[in-house]
Amino acid sequence: MPNQIEPRHLSEEQNKNCAQCGLPKPVSAFYSDPRKAGRLRAACKNCVCKKSNEWKSRHEKQRQNTAKNYYQEHKADIAEKRKSRRIEIRNSLTDAIKVQKKCNVLGCNAHYRCSGFCTVHYDRWLTNGDPLLSKRKPNYAGTVMSNGYVTIRTKKENYQEHIKIAETVLGKKPPAGAVIHHVNKKRSDNKNNNLVICQNAAYHNLLHMRMRAVENGYPPHFRKCTFCKKYDDPVNLFPGRPYHRKCRKDYCKINHKANVNAAIA
Repeated sequence: MPNQIEPRHLSEEQNKNCAQCGLPKPVSAFYSDPRKAGRLRAACKNCVCKKSNEWKSRHEKQRQNTAKNYYQEHKADIAEKRKSRRIEIRNSLTDAIKVQKKCNVLGCNAHYRCSGFCTVHYDRWLTNGDPLLSKRKPNYAGTVMSNGYVTIRTKKENYQEHIKIAETVLGKKPPAGAVIHHVNKKRSDNKNNNLVICQNAAYHNLLHMRMRAVENGYPPHFRKCTFCKKYDDPVNLFPGRPYHRKCRKDYCKINHKANVNAAIA
């Protein structure tokens, strides 16, 4: 290979004046000249790009027609190149898939998805806790909805399971305003010993209020003060919205003081 001539202006420490904008710029701001080995173009990169973009904008239709004519003349070659490229990509993807991990279940050659299992065994493990256990719900077994209740869909109607059980026990539809209470607070648990038919929403709320008192270690008839949030005997609380008189008095004093300070500020 013949030795290339190294001109003086190729030194990285020197600058070169652009033939178009006339500004001195470093050597890295110039393209190499393809017609002269080892030399730089007279114009800088910015000027060359600007001139090229201007030419493209002036000859847009000419460029489009040239590209269209080239495609029509070499249509078969272009299609063949595209086809070979697709085959190459498909083969590379196939090789990559072959290298992927396999399912950890013995005898399963499916590809790895998550937690060491393929799609089928992962779904079984997620649903049943065992990748080898396949359970299928019986027809009309019901679906747990986003609100927690079990909804059963049939060809004729859709209904909630706990309401259907209450209708079976009563022999008729529950009265208007009736609410079905779940003792363990699990709306999907519709066993007979877990359901209580309440005559209205007020009685249902009373049951939950008594349950909360028991859960906090107090007798079921105790109520929580609205201000101090402590449970106490209803005898010591103001009736209606339960609260201690002292707690309400202290709350009003603090609130009044805060309002006065805000008004002064």
